[in-house]
Parts: sequence; structure tokens; C-alpha cells
Amino acid sequence: MIDATLDLNKDHKIFEGHFPGLPILPGVCMMQIVKELVELKLEKKLQVSSAANLKFLLVINPQEQGHLKAEVKFKQSTQGDFDVEGKLYFEAIPFFKMKATAKVIG
Repeated sequence: MIDATLDLNKDHKIFEGHFPGLPILPGVCMMQIVKELVELKLEKKLQVSSAANLKFLLVINPQEQGHLKAEVKFKQSTQGDFDVEGKLYFEAIPFFKMKATAKVIG
């Protein structure tokens, strides 16, 4: 299991276009955060091959929720892929949940 604290850079260029005047963290970035945490732990590159359950519960505004917590569980399947469950939350409130399968690449 991975428990991580994340600090969002509210001045990052991604927030200029998503959305001007009301910055929110794009959903694809939420998925990427979870994937990269697993990659760091495994020291391997992964590719998400399926994502059956994505729940965007609340928008993440970097000006209001700049310090997130991540909780990620993963296990290797008999086929060699990894089953991944991830959650991003602010304080005790979940903002994003996902279940996915990822495979090692490269």
C-alpha cells in the first residue's frame, strides 16, 4: 500500500486552460498521479490497460485543496498485470476513486 502527501502547484500552466478563472485538476491528471505512485514504488513503467471504475466525486481546486493525500493499493495478478485501487482525498473527504488494471511496459 502507498500513502502519500501531494502538494499541487497552483501556478502550473495546466490550470491556465482548465479552466481560466476557476482552476481544477483534470481527471486525467488524477489518474496519472495514481499510476505514477505505483510506478515509483515498483520502479517500473506502467500503462493503464483498463479502468472499469472511475469516480470523480468532487472537483479539486489547487487553490483550495492544494495538499492532497493519496492512498493506493495494488497487487499483481496471475497474468502479471497489476490491479490498482487509488483514492485522492483532502482532509477526510474523498475527491477521486479509481480501480484499474495496468501492465508493465518497456
